[in-house]
Order: sequence, then C-alpha cells, then structure tokens
Amino acid sequence: MSIKHVAIEIVMLLIFLCQMKVILIVALMLLLMAPPVLRSADAKPPTRRKISVQDLRRAQVHYNKGHEFFVKGDYDGAIAELVVAIGYAPEPQFFYNISKAYERKMDYKNARLYLERYLPLAKNKKEKKVVLGRITELDKRHQDHLGHGRLQVKVNVEGAVIKVDGKAVGKAPQEPVRLPIGKRNVEV
Repeated sequence: MSIKHVAIEIVMLLIFLCQMKVILIVALMLLLMAPPVLRSADAKPPTRRKISVQDLRRAQVHYNKGHEFFVKGDYDGAIAELVVAIGYAPEPQFFYNISKAYERKMDYKNARLYLERYLPLAKNKKEKKVVLGRITELDKRHQDHLGHGRLQVKVNVEGAVIKVDGKAVGKAPQEPVRLPIGKRNVEV
C-alpha cells in the first residue's frame, strides 16, 4: 500500500467522521496517533517494509477494538479501527474484516474494494479462488441492491407484529427489511 493510498484512506475516514457529526478533535487525534509510516513522506509502502513488534502490537490493539465494534454492530467504528490497524501492519485479515463490515452495512462497492486489496495478499491459488468468488457475489448483491432501501422499525413492545403495506414482515425486534424505494405504509 503506497503512502498516497494510506493518505486517501485517512482523508476518507476524516470526511466520513465529519459527516457523522463527530467532533473534529477526534479526527485530529486519529491523524496524530497514525503510525510513523503514515506521517513520513519518504517511507516505503507498508507491504514492503519490515513490521516492528511494536507496530504489530499497535495493530493488534486496533484490530481488537475493531472486532469489539463489529460484534456490537457498530460497523463504522469497526472500519475506522481496522483502517488504523492496516496503517501499522497490513495484515490480510484486516482487509477481509473491513470488507465484512462494509458488507454488513450493505455497502457492497466498498466491501468489494477491500477484497480486491486482500487478493494480492492471499496465501495460495485456492484462497484467491475463494476471494474471487466472494467478489463475484458482492457484485451480484450490489446490482440487486440498486433501487432498494432498508426499513428498520424499533418498538418498545417485544413481539409486536410489524406490517408493511398491509403485509406482515415480522415481529419486534426485527432486522431491517429490504424494500424497493418508495412510500410505504407501516403498521405496528
């Protein structure tokens, strides 16, 4: 990964955080906490440098935080932590897990992007074949996802029947329902 690509990742992260109305100070702290390879203009890409034990430990800390966010369903938090982990040590599982977080967000385009970045790090032909299959599946999901949205209904009565356009779609608590874009009549 080149310095340019890492810088783009940081800028994308900062833009996202601002859009989510997160205090600018948090974004600055992330930049200041970035590993030296991200701050040095003449540093080699992370894939071509020897990774120190200290950087591996830092990467593991951010990976663990990302995993915690993922388990809690905070996929944006997971992505942010895993991007920082990649800056310290571009381990294949970091790219894979970012892809999974984007997939959970139904952002199949970015999920595919991170699998593409994982592909050159695959250990063997069999692993590459599996990753290529996942990329094909994400492409199908992306095409299917266009023109659709998600409806999530939160109620304080467990077991309440949720209807969309007169048709029962489940009982509370209900996972988000994927529907074609348009006006809907929702009943609980």
